Amino acid sequence: MTTRVLCTFGATYGGGILRVLTDGLPYLNRCPGIHLAFGDLFEREDVKAVFRGAGLTVAEVGVACAPYTSVRHGLARQIDKARAFPHYCLIAHRLRRAAESADVVYVHTYKELVLAAWSGARVVWHCHGLDRAAPFTAQLAGLCAGVIAISVTVAEGLREIGVPGDRIATVLNAIDVERVLTLAAPPPIAPFSTRGAAPVVLVPTASIRRIKGIHVLLEAAQGVPELEIWIAGDMLDPAAGGYAEQLLALSRLPKLSGRVHFLGFQIGRAHV
Repeated sequence: MTTRVLCTFGATYGGGILRVLTDGLPYLNRCPGIHLAFGDLFEREDVKAVFRGAGLTVAEVGVACAPYTSVRHGLARQIDKARAFPHYCLIAHRLRRAAESADVVYVHTYKELVLAAWSGARVVWHCHGLDRAAPFTAQLAGLCAGVIAISVTVAEGLREIGVPGDRIATVLNAIDVERVLTLAAPPPIAPFSTRGAAPVVLVPTASIRRIKGIHVLLEAAQGVPELEIWIAGDMLDPAAGGYAEQLLALSRLPKLSGRVHFLGFQIGRAHV
């Protein structure tokens, strides 16, 4: 007997979720009794090509549109969300239709979880974190056949918001040790200057959240004067609370003044 699994991808950018999928899905697809199909909610050809090349069936589940609802604020943001609503209705319809030929729909982001709830299929949610969890997350998770947490901390967070403990399985993210060793083997493209003529530039392309530890980097950089730091992320996002202000205050310290640059939210495509 073969279990047919439809795996969706709806993240705005290529990050940890995409890494887990590119490393894990081809392996799972070779396991006896499992047949995997992959579907990108936003029909990004570069993303689909990777999984098609790895031997997975690629299902048409989405709409070719921007993977974010808005990058603006205030009333403009609400207008953008209203304009995006028809796209998400169509995605939900196409996902429901694709799910008819699957035994399990395997999802990752909150967006996928909400859309998959309309599919009528058995859903497994792979929870990569609970940052900005919507109030109805626990209810949707409770409807899932299972919830995978990537860490003990995430599993504890799921239980705290009301997800039944018997639905949660903790599966730590795997690390491809051989790949890491291979990438670490070549020498740098060019040696770092020992005279300070070319500063080392670090770019933490993370969301502006305390859990990302950007403040730790800034605190440590006070003792490393050759570092110049560029930070990408939405400084105006209300979900960040007062963390953005804390980072700005750190950047103005005498030992960091002029060396920390905030780029704001950067729109980009998912790269594998």
